[in-house]
Parts: sequence; C-alpha cells; structure tokens
Amino acid sequence: MIVGMDLNASPLPEDDEDPYETHIEHYSAPEEHVESAVEISRREREERRKRLRSDRPDDRPVHISQPVIYDHFYQNRNSTFYDKSRIPPGWLDCPAVGKEIGCIIPSKVPLGESYNDCVPPGKRYSFKQAVHKQEVSGRKLGLVIDLTNTSRYYQTTDLKKKGIKHVKIQCRGRDAVPENASVNTFVYEVSQFLLRQKSNKYILVHCTHGHNRTGYMIIHYLMRTQPMSVTQAIKFFSEARPPGIYKPDYIDALYAFYHERRPESLVCPPTPEWKRSSDLDLNGEAAVDDDDDDDDDGAPTALPVRGHAQFPGSHPVSLNRDNLQLLRQRYYYATWKADGTRYMMLITIDGCYLIDRSFNIRRVQMRFPCRHNKGVGGMSHHLTLLDGEMIIDTLPDSRKQERRYLIYDMMVLNNEPIIENHVIPIFPL
Repeated sequence: MIVGMDLNASPLPEDDEDPYETHIEHYSAPEEHVESAVEISRREREERRKRLRSDRPDDRPVHISQPVIYDHFYQNRNSTFYDKSRIPPGWLDCPAVGKEIGCIIPSKVPLGESYNDCVPPGKRYSFKQAVHKQEVSGRKLGLVIDLTNTSRYYQTTDLKKKGIKHVKIQCRGRDAVPENASVNTFVYEVSQFLLRQKSNKYILVHCTHGHNRTGYMIIHYLMRTQPMSVTQAIKFFSEARPPGIYKPDYIDALYAFYHERRPESLVCPPTPEWKRSSDLDLNGEAAVDDDDDDDDDGAPTALPVRGHAQFPGSHPVSLNRDNLQLLRQRYYYATWKADGTRYMMLITIDGCYLIDRSFNIRRVQMRFPCRHNKGVGGMSHHLTLLDGEMIIDTLPDSRKQERRYLIYDMMVLNNEPIIENHVIPIFPL
C-alpha cells in the first residue's frame, strides 16, 4: 500500500506580537508652546483615567496568580501603557452569540461585572446573561472554552458555582493563527466532554468576538469529525456565525493544513461594520486589533517525557544462511521492505501520528476513510497501527520530489490486535 503525503505543509507561521496598546503620552509643554486640540484631548483623557483608577482601585479584574512586578517588568521593557479596564474595540456592537453547531455555540467574550461602568445597560453581556440566554432556548451549558490570550475579561468562580467547566486555551490573535498544539487541545477537550457527559449539555466557545479564532477551532473540529471539505466547513460556520472568518490568513491556513486547494469562487468576507467602526479611537488614531489580547498569564509549556521508551514492531533481517535455516524451523510471515526511514503510524479519529525509532512523535494531517463505511462512526479508521518506511520519490515528469509512506506490516486494525492471527487475512481497507 502506498500513501502520499506532504509533511512540509503546515499552518501559517506565527510571529511574535506586541500585546499592548499605543501608549498615551504626557505632554509637559514648555512655556512658549501652545497645546493643540489633539494634545489637550489626550491629556484630559489620561487625567480622567487616572481619576477612575484611583477612585475604583478594586473594581478592575485582576488575575489572582499575577505577581505585581509582572506589570512593572513590561512597563520597564516597553514604555507603552495598557488599560485593562477598557472593553475590546467593536465589542459593543458585535452580536453576542451565533447559532448552535451541533453541541457548540460560538460567542463573543462575556465581560465581568467590573466592566459595567463602561458598557451601557442594553449592551451588557456577561456569563449571567449568556447562561440565561441559552437556558431560555432550552440549552444548558456544561463547558466553556476560552481562546483569548488574557484572563482579564471575567472571573471563573461563577461558572464553577453553576457546575460549568472552564478550559483556557491561550491563542494569540494578531498576525497569527492558533498553534497546532492548541488545535489538538481544543479537539480533545470537545471530544472528551461529549464522551463523558450523561446529559445533553452544550459547549460555549469564545475568543474576543467569536469569529476568527473561534471559527478556526470549530472548523478544525468539524474537519476531524465530519465527512466534509474545508469549503463546506467554512460555509457551515459562516451561516451559524455571520459573516464567519473574515481574516484571509486564517482561511488560507485551513486550506493549507488539510491540503485542499482554495476555490477561486470563495471570497473572504469583508470586515464587519461593527469592527470597521471601531478601527479609530476618539482621537482618530488606529485602535488595537480586536484579537490582540494582552498576554497577562504567559503561555503554558509542554512537560518533558520521563523514562526510556523501547521501539516496538517488526525488524528487518538479511536472508543469509542462518536466517534461512530459521524458516525451516518455524513458519514466518515475510514482507518487502524499502530502503528509507522507518516509522510506525498510529491512525486515530483525532489525527495520524508518525513514530520514529527514537520514539519521537509527529502528527501529520491525514485521514483514512474506511471502505464500505465500516469504521468508527462509519467514517474513518480509529486505533489502527501500521509499520512502514518513509521514502522520497522523484516524479519522472516534473522531477518533483514527493514523500511516500510504504506500509509493510499491520499490528492493530481498528483496536483489534492481529499479530497473533494464524491465518493471513485479506483486508479491504
């Protein structure tokens, strides 16, 4: 069996971002200088903010694990100032939630009560309103997945009191799509929640506005669990949460990740009006990107694996005199082996994994649909373990080099071990 793949394809690269707003300068004008209208407006706005912070020092949302010197460190590193009591640009006029996508509800970020002074009563959207809105529609929340890059928007204590689980997956927004590890975590959390729950509860997923990062994650989940193309998944999300994903790099990353060609007819939606109207602040200056949350917690790091793992599977032998003698003593299965790099391949419904001799594991974006729809959920193989060689072929016509995975052995087929079989079956894969 020959399987073609391109291991070099991956989502768009992610660059470091500056998670802080354009700072507001203090003008100490010399005697001969006359302040302009813009300078006066800046100075007065900064004075108002100082008075608000001094009058309400405990009203701002603060993450309890945040050390005090953390803000000073970044202020020393960068003289810019970030106002954590400020609501995200465009948030007020952004629709609160979209239609349900299976058990998933896309939403903008609910703001805690500490933001009430900044939000008119008719525009408020906290978790109290979010939970009530879903209960009125006959949906009970059981899980909230937060994709923002900050913890300043709300406290999670009220969710825990209601028995709602909260999962934080930090994703940078500006000039970057979510990392592959974050996508895997999202798909895993959703899958485990659905597997373990006894009653039909729903999952509320939000980033800042519930469009780009939220749509990117939900589309990945649809692609890995439903038989649909990227174009179909993008359309599915845009109908549930209009206008859908409106950042071109997110759409391009989805097509690149799943090795699909973006159709010319697919046009990226324009930036929503509620977002365009917030692109300029009161002084006519460019506002911070809506998805550029301030990173006040730091990104989690992966834990190292301990212990030594032995590499299993079949091993090649030479057909010398001694090994030929073994064939007379015992019946062996024989197969052809290519001269390449050996990998074991684990196929699951959540992804496909290549494992080398050093037990390094790499995820590749491939799906193996079952013939005659006899797989898990009638769609794809799950818990199938293969052994093979990765080679690089040069195509004779184009001289293009292409990786191929040549399978020469199978240990497990859809969670059924076959290594002890005494009869060689013919598998209609």
